[in-house]
Amino acid sequence: MPHLVLTLALSLVIVGSAHAAPECDGGSVQTAKVWVKSSGARVGMTLQATRPGATPESFTAQGLTLRVLNAADELGPALYEETIPAGAFSPVRKGVTGGPLTVTTAKGQADTVVVKVRLRDVALPDFAAVPGLRVELHDDGRCARTCVVPCTTNKSGRKTRCKRGAAFVPSDPSYGQLTGPKRKRPKVTSPLCGLLPDTRSACDPLIEESCLLPYPSSTFLAPDAGTPTGWRVAYGPEALPADRNGNHVDPVDWNTLDGFSPGTMILALFPDTGAAVDLVASNVAFHTNFARSLEADHPTVLLRGDTGERIPHFAEMDANTDDVTKRALIIRPARRLENGTRYLVAIRNLVDVNGAPIRPRMVFQALRDGIEDPAAVCGSPCGALLEARGAAMADIVDTLAANGVAREDLILAWDFTTASDQNLTQWMVSVRDQAFALPTPSFTVDSVDDGGGTGLNEHIFVRIEGTFQAPLFMTADAPASRLNLVGGMPAQNGFGTIPYVVDVPRFAWNGSDPATPVRATLWGHGLLGSRYQIDTLEAPANGNGFVLAAVDMQGMAEEDVPASVLPITGNVSLFHRIPERLHQGILNHLLLGRLLADGVSGFNSHPAFQFGAADTPIIDTSEVYYSGGSQGGIFGLTIMGVAENFTRGFLAVPGANYSTLLRRAAPFRLFLDLLRPVYPDRLNETLLIALIQQLWDRAEPIGYLPHVLPGDLSDPPVPHRVLLHMSTCDSQVSNLATEIAVRSLGIPQVAPANRSFFDVPEATEPFDGSALLEIDWQRCGPRCNVPGADSPGAPCQTDADCPGAGDPDTRTRCDDGRPPLENLIPPFDNGAHGAEGGIDATHPVALQVDQFLRPGGLIEHFCTETCDPD
Repeated sequence: MPHLVLTLALSLVIVGSAHAAPECDGGSVQTAKVWVKSSGARVGMTLQATRPGATPESFTAQGLTLRVLNAADELGPALYEETIPAGAFSPVRKGVTGGPLTVTTAKGQADTVVVKVRLRDVALPDFAAVPGLRVELHDDGRCARTCVVPCTTNKSGRKTRCKRGAAFVPSDPSYGQLTGPKRKRPKVTSPLCGLLPDTRSACDPLIEESCLLPYPSSTFLAPDAGTPTGWRVAYGPEALPADRNGNHVDPVDWNTLDGFSPGTMILALFPDTGAAVDLVASNVAFHTNFARSLEADHPTVLLRGDTGERIPHFAEMDANTDDVTKRALIIRPARRLENGTRYLVAIRNLVDVNGAPIRPRMVFQALRDGIEDPAAVCGSPCGALLEARGAAMADIVDTLAANGVAREDLILAWDFTTASDQNLTQWMVSVRDQAFALPTPSFTVDSVDDGGGTGLNEHIFVRIEGTFQAPLFMTADAPASRLNLVGGMPAQNGFGTIPYVVDVPRFAWNGSDPATPVRATLWGHGLLGSRYQIDTLEAPANGNGFVLAAVDMQGMAEEDVPASVLPITGNVSLFHRIPERLHQGILNHLLLGRLLADGVSGFNSHPAFQFGAADTPIIDTSEVYYSGGSQGGIFGLTIMGVAENFTRGFLAVPGANYSTLLRRAAPFRLFLDLLRPVYPDRLNETLLIALIQQLWDRAEPIGYLPHVLPGDLSDPPVPHRVLLHMSTCDSQVSNLATEIAVRSLGIPQVAPANRSFFDVPEATEPFDGSALLEIDWQRCGPRCNVPGADSPGAPCQTDADCPGAGDPDTRTRCDDGRPPLENLIPPFDNGAHGAEGGIDATHPVALQVDQFLRPGGLIEHFCTETCDPD
């Protein structure tokens, strides 16, 4: 037939999109008949299609593709398919005509066109095997789809007649409503005729644009009686995001978990109106007002499934893209969630930036409302899917309703279960227990540098370096190795050689008697650094009397960068390398503490640690402490969660969790620049950051925060006390992440405080316990900067002030020193993060640490009023 154009590129594009789009505009089949002739089949159909503002001209302006589907196999090959290009349509009375299609305006329903189909001598399959039909019309990337119409074929097989299908009437009252006399209106209507979820994949059908959305979801949990939660994460081989070449992240490591992260990002997507969701106009809580999230009418709801307790949280639109099809809505809990607990998420009453309401997707609407006989609407595969998901969704909706969230208000709801405490911590606890069942590690002293007898520098008299033999739980004593798992648990694999460095301050020994034994503290180094960052504490260590000791944090140390960290930016499947090797890195810190505390077999037993005529051991072994800054403060929380040989920790500029930190951290800019060419899709980028949190939990503090203070990962428990310092406007570790850690720990802020924070009490010193101190180093002011770079210069107020005095010509923009409130990397590193590293022993902040890190130490406040020392 000359008018058939079945091979046009337009047809290929539109037909391909049909399989990817679970939702179309709706329509209905008015009549459908097929006569089988010797020369081919003759078909007569009358269809209606409804969409906002639809006219015959607009519906055919870009051409039109007709697809007839078998309702029992809607995602299979079409029974019939034909494309009519735009140029083939010409005006007729009340409409247009082209090839076998005539499109006119419908009577009795607004925004609706009638499509008459007349086909002659076409090849069709045996209709006797087709229980029902659906018809699709595709134009310019959009589609309209009818509800199912049941069909019967006579005994001769030569004539098939289909009954009239349900008429499509959208649930959105702004278009497509029935008009005219009520007696002429159809008896059966449905708002879901356009629905066709992809039942062939193991994806969540609630948000068609991404397999994983909404995230995290029980859709990806499989029953497993062998886990504490009774579930096992079950991502399919193509469920996780793909790189630019279509290679999906391998889910094998994720599928060892029995639930989702207690520090999870909660993600959804609402691109339907073509404009971004407006969270301000929707009156959704931001992190400047967590309390709003607990109010009865709040649009986003996060609650415990067992108790109905509402969880404080905030929401933000991903600020890393303007593409509404990639711009996730991100919900972040104000504190870590409980382990092994089911949570429900509900979203309602959102509007976009134009004020248009966000409406539910058809899959969710069908599940929410529990339609009767869904197969009669959307076909048997779709109906089976809805029936399989129906009971679980009914429970979610009923639980929400019982807790004040009305069914009819919901535009999206789902549930998920967090991983168990055992699943997240058992590897680390096993590694610690096996190692500490062995004697104190043997060690060597390889160098002693005292500057030729005059001291190493003004603060440190001698630096001692060597190695110790740590029980090895990795497949190799090298970066990029894996945990040596046997039967799913870590097993010792010989010993690793661990370099250490110890600095003895002049306070303890200055080259002449008497030698003074002093307190010892470990130092945890910064991001991807090394043990040599121990010099950060030299001045206060000398002034207040501390021996300093450090090892590399294996897993996130300088040596891991080329072997582990950089390769991950090209293949996120390799991310397991970081959290697995961190188990060894954390153990090495615990063992270093053991060497400091053991007066018989530890460092004090070696002549290098004995000074003066009396060979006085220089380390006071009565109590050992932990200190760490930045990364060392972050993982210091993990260390304090499992430590048994030290009970007090000072943590400078820490935070949790990394999924909150990363896109708010100045140092992450480099890694994003490497990641984005490989994973260019911004929605996938957001999902990847959420996904790596799941693996990080086994070493990251979010998995250990409940255990830090009670010390209940030991038997008997070993309680701990921690002192956290936060720098105002920190551009490397977001204040928001520090708040989350503090709320999760349940510790107070020292009063008087610079700022008050939601659900963080304030306590007047002195007191015994744990606390947060915020310090304003006066680094929040704007500076001249190179646009898009980290190159701050002179102070400024507007762009006209730049470049300022001493600035190069390239510093043309006045950037705010306060990090963005959104999930964006700060324009420059304002120096607040490292400001504490430059203080001396007499500084009020150093004095607080000195008073805390001692037997019976208290939380005291040495600042005058609030701590803004500059």
